Amino acid sequence: GYIKVSYGAHCVQKFGNIGYELDQKYRGHNYTIKALEMLVDEMLSRGLEKPTIAAKPSNIPSVRIIEKFGGEIIYESQNQFDWNVYQVDLSKKKGQKVIKK
Repeated sequence: GYIKVSYGAHCVQKFGNIGYELDQKYRGHNYTIKALEMLVDEMLSRGLEKPTIAAKPSNIPSVRIIEKFGGEIIYESQNQFDWNVYQVDLSKKKGQKVIKK
């Protein structure tokens, strides 16, 4: 799997600053959350204090990851084919421990 973090403002409109994907066989172990938590200090050091993450409303597993990471919805799609956009306030996460299973 992977996590990408984009620091340019151009990415915020549709897809957000953060994107991730994890192979099916590794899902359900909080790996994505753990990896996101490990990137908090790096994102803050680069000035990314409130990154956005986008997910389709029908992608329940992704929405759960975003919410566990502290994402709050800032744009709600009017249809199932568009993306909801969430924002995470990383200043609230500074110093928190990585989620353990």
